[in-house]
Amino acid sequence: MEGWLVMRQPSSIMTEQMSELTLILDPVEAEAIALAEGVSCRFLLIDERKGRAVAKRRGVPVAGLAGFLLAAKKNGIIDEVLPIVKCLGESGYRMSQSLITEIARLTGESVVSKRG
Repeated sequence: MEGWLVMRQPSSIMTEQMSELTLILDPVEAEAIALAEGVSCRFLLIDERKGRAVAKRRGVPVAGLAGFLLAAKKNGIIDEVLPIVKCLGESGYRMSQSLITEIARLTGESVVSKRG
């Protein structure tokens, strides 16, 4: 499924927006939001709460990792979501148990305990 994920570097035109955004966000989130504003993207993949709120206020459509994984399963890119969620948890990525339960409900998969 070529073309469903595109990685880009921000242009020099986005420097002003990035400078403004770094006053309230870390540089990576500021760059991501400025880039999303500068290109026609369907959504910005961002999980950090403050960054998501800023992006939404600026009119940038956002999705978190859970939504991204659900879309990947729906489009046949991956077969299961919960094993990936479990692996992410083992690597230190934090996701609430209620979100994991909701993912299981939406995918029809069995809930994977955060503890193993």
